[in-house]
Amino acid sequence: MKLRHSKGFSLIELGLALAIIALIAGGVIKGRDMIANARLQNIATQMGQVELAINSFESRYGALPGDMANASGAFTGVPAEGNGNGNDRIDTAAEAARAFQELGLAQLINGQFDGIAPATGAACPSTTCPATATGGRLQFLLDTPSGTGSFRALLSPNGQLDVRQLAELDRKLDDGRPSTGRFQLLANAPATCASNGNWNVGNTADNCPAALLVQ
Repeated sequence: MKLRHSKGFSLIELGLALAIIALIAGGVIKGRDMIANARLQNIATQMGQVELAINSFESRYGALPGDMANASGAFTGVPAEGNGNGNDRIDTAAEAARAFQELGLAQLINGQFDGIAPATGAACPSTTCPATATGGRLQFLLDTPSGTGSFRALLSPNGQLDVRQLAELDRKLDDGRPSTGRFQLLANAPATCASNGNWNVGNTADNCPAALLVQ
């Protein structure tokens, strides 16, 4: 009695199958990279638009949003206690929250915001701060940069970005270095966020605050 032998794959067929799998896997990885890059470009564009809106607001009203001392008279919905101190800086938690509200009321950014400052240490909610493409919130922070440079406000893509993503965002907005230029790591950041004047891209923690220096 003869035994039937099932026909297996030849080496050529196996090689072809592995090559197809590799191409598919490579395409998936490339697609993910393209999506991640597009999201960071979206944040860079969004931050640039907010900066332009701040400049337009100042040209129109003679003050920074949030810092405006007579905002309650200019905008319905801003209470008297929501007026800023008029010192030409966004430098209090109340001003940081009111800034987006006033930019929205002036129709210089999309969306309407309530101007309510989040609790200390809490993430800024979507009712107060604009959402970003990576699930974080744009937020004005109250700190100082790790390097030098003049600024009147610190606009941050606060949260949901690891150091590698911050480094890429820095390259899109500025010079790609954490302590120089207009996009900087902040002074209160952990020491592990940067190394030898460069972003420590091996650190994947989401705890490295950085911001655009709005002048």
